[in-house]
Amino acid sequence: MLIQVVPRVTRDVSDFDSLQPREEVLKEIRSFIDPRRPLGAIVHIEPPKYLGVSVVARIALEPGAPQARVIAEADAALRSFMHPVEGGYDGKGWPFGHPLLLGDVHARLQRIPGLAYVDVVRLVPVDVVTGTRGTPGDKVQAGPRDLLFCVGNDIEVVV
Repeated sequence: MLIQVVPRVTRDVSDFDSLQPREEVLKEIRSFIDPRRPLGAIVHIEPPKYLGVSVVARIALEPGAPQARVIAEADAALRSFMHPVEGGYDGKGWPFGHPLLLGDVHARLQRIPGLAYVDVVRLVPVDVVTGTRGTPGDKVQAGPRDLLFCVGNDIEVVV
């Protein structure tokens, strides 16, 4: 049996370390579970594997829309959507193993007031430990025990 422990973190989580449960929390969970597990059952208690994602987007603004505000709101919307605890489609956390799809990102961005249209979007997988960026594409597939985590976005305005 596997129990993955995800700390409750605020929406504005900006660093990977805050997503790691403290060792004393893992020990406390183990000490609670161990006497209650079925005899012979092996229980693994660990943090999930996080898969970092960076969104690279080019957007166009409506006339008169403040560029800095639109970019900040777009970045916040993407971070919120990919939040491991409070993100996802229903605001209850990103589902384990669920991919991030290009259409989902387009839909989130199109809701931003002042954004006229989304020109280009690429999704970039990022190793959260090494910072190594993968190949940009239309989908980031998480493994069955993985959670997505937004590691930063690059949003550019086209003129």
